[in-house]
Amino acid sequence: MTDFQVPGKIHTIIDRIPLAALIGFLFCVFVSALPELAPIMRPVDGHVWTPVNSQRFRSGDTYQYGALVMGAVKGNLLSGSPTAKEKSQRGSIELLKVVSTALAAVPSWIASDRRVSIVISRCIFPGIIFLLCYLLLRLFLDNPRVCVFAALYVLFYLPSWYIFTSSPEIMKPLKVFLGYWAVILTVNEYDYSTNFRFLVTSVSSCVFLATMWSFVTLERRQTWWAFFLALILSVALAFNYPPQTIVGYLILAGLTAMFFLEKEPRKGFEFFGLGLSILAALALMNYPNLVLSYSSDTNSFGSIWNISFSELREGATFFDALFLFVKYALIIAVSLYAAGSNRELRRWLIVLGSIGLVFVILDLFASNSLVSYRLLYRAHSLVWLCFVAAAFIGWLSRSSEQWIGSALWKNRLKRAVSVLSILLVIVVPLVGFSQFAWKNLQDSSHYLEDGQYGAYQWLRENSPKGSVVLAMDWDDVNLIPMYTDNYLFFGHLIVDNRSPAEEVARYLKAWNMLGLPDSRLKRLVNESVAHASDLIRYWPLYGMSRPQSFDRVAFESAMFVYGLVYWPFIGSLDGVPLAEKDGRRVDFDFVKKVIGWYDGRIWRTLGQTECDYILVSDLYWGEAGNLRENPHLKLVYQSSCRKIFQVISPRVIPECE
Repeated sequence: MTDFQVPGKIHTIIDRIPLAALIGFLFCVFVSALPELAPIMRPVDGHVWTPVNSQRFRSGDTYQYGALVMGAVKGNLLSGSPTAKEKSQRGSIELLKVVSTALAAVPSWIASDRRVSIVISRCIFPGIIFLLCYLLLRLFLDNPRVCVFAALYVLFYLPSWYIFTSSPEIMKPLKVFLGYWAVILTVNEYDYSTNFRFLVTSVSSCVFLATMWSFVTLERRQTWWAFFLALILSVALAFNYPPQTIVGYLILAGLTAMFFLEKEPRKGFEFFGLGLSILAALALMNYPNLVLSYSSDTNSFGSIWNISFSELREGATFFDALFLFVKYALIIAVSLYAAGSNRELRRWLIVLGSIGLVFVILDLFASNSLVSYRLLYRAHSLVWLCFVAAAFIGWLSRSSEQWIGSALWKNRLKRAVSVLSILLVIVVPLVGFSQFAWKNLQDSSHYLEDGQYGAYQWLRENSPKGSVVLAMDWDDVNLIPMYTDNYLFFGHLIVDNRSPAEEVARYLKAWNMLGLPDSRLKRLVNESVAHASDLIRYWPLYGMSRPQSFDRVAFESAMFVYGLVYWPFIGSLDGVPLAEKDGRRVDFDFVKKVIGWYDGRIWRTLGQTECDYILVSDLYWGEAGNLRENPHLKLVYQSSCRKIFQVISPRVIPECE
């Protein structure tokens, strides 16, 4: 058997993870940990190291997903919002990610320090993705070292499939090519790259890849244990990242159809039976009603998933989608040729290629980044790239045997390929992640002031579990769910699972309760869209990137629309648009609406709202007139940058009239 033929027998998983693969796993973990742990090498006086920073220092969505993971650690895995007390027992769309959330929470059950557990979660799962890619490739390639390099390529270079061309300019192809290197040489601070983004998709991709591996195993083994394994993983996939769930089930349906078309009824009925078993299991779990109830909720599904994301792709045109279509069509044709007579590999390429083309065609007519970005790049492309790599590596192996007869030249070719592989999958990623680590060393994004972190520790150790904290500073709003066991008075729309109108009403009530000036509120709302647009800026070569840091006052203004309403994903509040058509200026009617709500005391429509503690930062303390000498409050914690008041009266704080 040559190195690149499909093995006639599937070995055990342990046999297929040799020393080279374990070294590759450790390399992935090391590279992932480098940006997180590098700041520890340069301590900052009066500060505490943290791997989870505020959205003001954007680094993935750990501040959001970390709240869900900590909710699971607190025993609220199957409950609702981890930050809104009145929603804590109400189902949320995030429960459809319950498997990923549970897996990400495992390190927290081992390490008591939440900072350590988050670092483990962020770094271990990219390594697991590498191992699963390796195992999947190993089913088609017999050389373990080749599989290691191919799996590393899939892990680190998946972002290279993101590159778009936004106009037919003659320089665009060169920019696209350079973009493939830009995404990895200058590591994206937003999410490193898809495979390294916390929870979605670094954890969810592990479930997705394991399910695909089980499909190949079932196809070959056709035993009861292979069927049972595929069934368990397929059901778990339903409670994973929804785009990966959709793609996974489409792959199952496509494989079933291919078996019948290729006149392999035994395999066809086996996969058809697997599909029926999955449907039966999900019906017993009441899954359809869960999805319907979540989709009709006031938040995620109804307001976000069902709207067009096309406005997110600034400058995107028909040429983007056309470029994608040509790109996928060519890759399908070439990869099918490269697969040669390998019937099994060709079947997977046809199924995956067809699904990809359907998504691209939808994108061609709709220009909807919900399709192209989430379904294609966060789900389909990971498995697609594995099978394309298997086809091309097999073709190169066969071709080299035919083209090169001299043993000397064969050895030289192998050495050249080895050097190039080491450069691509080891040196380039190491340089990129080292640059990110160096940037983290240069600023304070991975450090919190002692007084700020001390306030969180005080709440965790002294406040009753489940008590409600009112925090105005968005740095605190982002981090309290991570480092305490408290709920929030108001918070980020996605995590709270409240409606945008309710979130804004709670914010306005908090503003009034603290006695903050009306003029500051009006200025904050007037500048909100402009600052949010700066916060969500786009770089032309490799997609989204955030400023390394963001001015605190500007950040507070930006979060009024981005955190409370989730603009630009949600473009209006109570029927009033938030921004003008250019997306850079706030709509005057929106400002008028918010100020009218504030003057009309909109929060009185909320009914009774609970508040047990008030955490105020130095950013608001100077103008928070209601907190001074207030008989309803008791100062329980004080530092140079944070104060905590306990609400000792059931009336909470009287309104400012």
